[in-house]
Amino acid sequence: MVRSMTLARIEEVRAIWTDPWSFISRLVIKDRFNRLHRLDQPWGEQVPWIDALLSDKKYVLGLKPRQVGYTTWTTAYLFWLSYTSTDPRLALQVCHDPDANLRLRDMVDTFRENLPRALRRPYKKGRDNENNSQYGHNGAGFIRRIAGARGKARGWTSNDLHATEMAHWASATSASSRTDAGGSDEQMFSSAMATMHDPTGRVIVESTGNGPTGLFHDLWKQATTDPKWAYVFVPWNTVGRYKIELTDREARDLERDLDDDEKVLVQKFGLSMPQIAWRRNKMRTERWTRLMFRREYPLVDTEPFMLAESNWFDQEVLSVMLSWVPPLGREKEPYREFYPPMKGVPYFMGVDTSGGVGEDWAVIQVIDINLRHMATWSSNRASPHETADQVSRMGARWGRPLTVIERNHHGKVVIDRVAELGGVALWKTDDDRDFWSSGSGAGESKRKAMSHARSIIDDEQTTIADARTIHELQTMVEKSDGKIEASGSGHDDHAYAFVMALWAAKDQQRLDKAVHERDRDRIERIRAMRRTSEGRR
Repeated sequence: MVRSMTLARIEEVRAIWTDPWSFISRLVIKDRFNRLHRLDQPWGEQVPWIDALLSDKKYVLGLKPRQVGYTTWTTAYLFWLSYTSTDPRLALQVCHDPDANLRLRDMVDTFRENLPRALRRPYKKGRDNENNSQYGHNGAGFIRRIAGARGKARGWTSNDLHATEMAHWASATSASSRTDAGGSDEQMFSSAMATMHDPTGRVIVESTGNGPTGLFHDLWKQATTDPKWAYVFVPWNTVGRYKIELTDREARDLERDLDDDEKVLVQKFGLSMPQIAWRRNKMRTERWTRLMFRREYPLVDTEPFMLAESNWFDQEVLSVMLSWVPPLGREKEPYREFYPPMKGVPYFMGVDTSGGVGEDWAVIQVIDINLRHMATWSSNRASPHETADQVSRMGARWGRPLTVIERNHHGKVVIDRVAELGGVALWKTDDDRDFWSSGSGAGESKRKAMSHARSIIDDEQTTIADARTIHELQTMVEKSDGKIEASGSGHDDHAYAFVMALWAAKDQQRLDKAVHERDRDRIERIRAMRRTSEGRR
């Protein structure tokens, strides 16, 4: 083959061989009708994913709507890495079911069989079966495993890892099936990671969401805050195929027929009538509930991790707030002050207590009379006495604020010590009782506080400056027993302390119109920038 080539042709082939995009754009895939197509014209929603794959990040995570081709492009990228390698580079692919395993094998076979002649290596028989695709010319290729199956990934050494549809791996969403060693999804991932010894290896994770528990949810939280990860999220309304063309009359009739949920989607996300028609058709033909659709086709990246329809707070509002605060994990000190105190301005505090043994957090949240988030203090190692001392110190700084401390568990100790130390005005009921959400009649008081907080947050009457607080508010759900708390086994201490701060301010809150409108304008500007950015993709 080489002898018949001119020198220029040899150089051209070498350039293609070493350039991932030039090589991948010459690969061929099958569509659902078994027709062959080249990978030379990616869809707009695939471009951010391709950019992430070609980046210098070792770790890549994609949260996707259904059927956007992330698995195909990842396999194509790993095919280029392995097929062109001078070493026996192996990519371990872990998928969620046997059908996906077979589709991956067929995809690799199609790549090999349809390579342009100039790019083919001399054929030598390699290891080729349901779970392995290895090339004879260099010993490189793919190892495939099914998450949850026996054998896991032990016994192999791999260079790269591709975890596809991780949220649907066995036990990925079942908290009850998890052990001290983690669920079977975590065990599979740990086993796979243990096979990797190549410092240049890539770890690529892509999936639709499937609720707020499991390994994929944990990695998603890490990827959104850790600069070591390349993170890609594509809302479904940026996918050009997801619409049904309508006549002008059909569009007008549909617009008059919108339900309340659809009106919100049009107002907040700018959905067109063709997109609304596509959404309706998808939900009707596939018998999906609203929750199921939002998980599989999200508009904001928190939707795939909703436990149930009963998420307590508006996820989109919280998502926008999250976009302007420092990422989770950047907290260097227990006390974070977002704005300094101003003389003459009333402040309010909410306190959630803990035992200080490294589990639940003791949290103090400060807001002003305009419901702006001013400061947060949190520690999972502070004893109730130390928490009380901190409440009094912060009280002195923030002008003796009215402070809600729940009188349950460790709260009684904190309240009694704060009463001795001073520094704050302790919140009391008209009959001189403390806030208490346990015991007879207490659930109603907590529900009232949570309902009040929901009205404030969902109506964008407050801004929150701490990422951990926002993340916890995003996980708050109303459970089947009527309790309003974090989903699964997650923490809600920061969220609950913020709710109590809002409760402390409810009878005195005075929304400064300039401050309130400025923050609401900020939310709308971020929404507009998001829509513009998404429209350019």
